[in-house]
Amino acid sequence: MGNLNEKIQSFLNQTQVKLYGYSLSQADNYASKNDFKRAISTLEVIPQKSELYAEAQQKIIEYRNALAVKLLQEADNKYHNGRFNEALADLKRIPEGTQVYPQARTKIIEFEKAIRQQAFEKQRQQEKTWVEQAGNHVLANELERAIILLRKIPQTSELYTEAQSKIIECEKTIKQQTIEKQRQQERRLVEQSAHYAASHDFKRAISTLEGIPQSSEIYAKAQQKMLEYRDSLAVFLLQEGIDKYNRGHFAEAVASLKLVPQETLAFQQAQDKISECEEAIRQQVLAKQREQERVLREKQEFIASFKNLVSINHRGKLVAAALVNNLTYVVDLVEYQDYINDTFSETKADGKFVIIRLIVRNDDKKTHTIFSSGINLVDAEDREFSESSSGSTALMMSGDKSAKFMATEVQPGLQKNISIVFDIPVEAKDLKLKIPNGLFGKPTILPLSLAL
Repeated sequence: MGNLNEKIQSFLNQTQVKLYGYSLSQADNYASKNDFKRAISTLEVIPQKSELYAEAQQKIIEYRNALAVKLLQEADNKYHNGRFNEALADLKRIPEGTQVYPQARTKIIEFEKAIRQQAFEKQRQQEKTWVEQAGNHVLANELERAIILLRKIPQTSELYTEAQSKIIECEKTIKQQTIEKQRQQERRLVEQSAHYAASHDFKRAISTLEGIPQSSEIYAKAQQKMLEYRDSLAVFLLQEGIDKYNRGHFAEAVASLKLVPQETLAFQQAQDKISECEEAIRQQVLAKQREQERVLREKQEFIASFKNLVSINHRGKLVAAALVNNLTYVVDLVEYQDYINDTFSETKADGKFVIIRLIVRNDDKKTHTIFSSGINLVDAEDREFSESSSGSTALMMSGDKSAKFMATEVQPGLQKNISIVFDIPVEAKDLKLKIPNGLFGKPTILPLSLAL
């Protein structure tokens, strides 16, 4: 049994020697292709207890030195091609302890200095570009853009003093241009105000001059012009008010005269004229009231000349109402329609529908029955029209509660709304209601012209 174990162990040792020997061979193959990283990683798998370990470690040192030389050479090539950052990265990958490590440290210092110099030159070139671009903006009178570029130049730059000097020049020019622009604007305001004044638009002339600031060199002149324009405006408004007064437009005259500025010479004249206008307005109002009273009185007298008609105030107007058998008939509204739409259909007039909407008030002590069919409509040709059954039916079917069928009762002290539909010729005019007075009484005539 002991011999068998020895044989197995011997077989395993031989197998490992062959395996690690293959690793040595593979590492040499990688190294021959300058792939030192893979060569080193291949050798690092050989354990310390292997009889090939010492040889593997020796080769690892050899390959690390070779890798360091390769990185050093690549760094030199990149450096000479201007790729300073990549060259520096290669140098920093050279392991400490390799033969060329001290040389690599020296080159790192050299390359870092070159990178700083490169950055400095790049920044310097950028600053020169900014100064050139700022000069182009100055030539194009784009001074704000020039200042933005010049302010990018840092205080550590050799161009800083020049940039600051140019900034001061630009700001001075901007200030001068702003002043000149303001002066031009003020001159335009003066010209505009003179134009408005020539057109008698003194209000706009004054408001235009108010845009000139107190710091302006023409401020005093503008203030003097404003005083002149205020006086001119006052005279203009005074004359306008007088003209309106002479035309009898007293309210408009007052509106113009009240605009006359208080500090002007024409102000007192305007106030005196306002008093005259207000007195004239009062007289106009009194005359209008007297005329209205006269018209109402004549209308009342005219209504009283009709039998059974009385004057009442309805909807804010003096109108005629019929007083028949202790019933007062008031025409509330008159409507003219070609069609009446009910729930199911549309009823068309043969001529035109006239819907008389009455308010009937019972001033008697007993109940009265109103027959809408007994109330007729008469035109200027004395043609007498009775209620339209089709029109009244359509109005009732439409849901109008004031549309009554046949008769309706009015209790004492109450009133009812009653709507009656007539179908009359289109050309019929001067319409009058004919209201019956019992079986034997004479009907009462209520002209719609007086009832509305």
